[in-house]
Amino acid sequence: MKAGTKVEARKSPRAKLGGAVSVTVRRQGSKRIEARLHEISATGGILFLDEEFEAGSRVMLVFDTPVGLVKETAEMLPPHWSTKGCLQPFRFIDPGERSQRRLQRTMKHLLGLKS
Repeated sequence: MKAGTKVEARKSPRAKLGGAVSVTVRRQGSKRIEARLHEISATGGILFLDEEFEAGSRVMLVFDTPVGLVKETAEMLPPHWSTKGCLQPFRFIDPGERSQRRLQRTMKHLLGLKS
């Protein structure tokens, strides 16, 4: 690749949920925290939270989807505060094959795509 050549990263399709899905966030050694799912993709998403997590924190996210329960480890990314609270992006950390298929099916369902 030539110096200065720009490589465009492809983003996974995203479904904007606006907080319609409840999520349980578990951090090792801490109590469970309830959050709302603002946006989701097969690689991560954004949570509505009352309080932020430190960027780099690893958590377990558990939420129900139209195609089954998702229970995956995620890394929290730097938060953004809005007038409605904290919006904190996350990325899934190496989801298993079964979970990856479930996330892909969930995305197809949420985006109205046929399987």
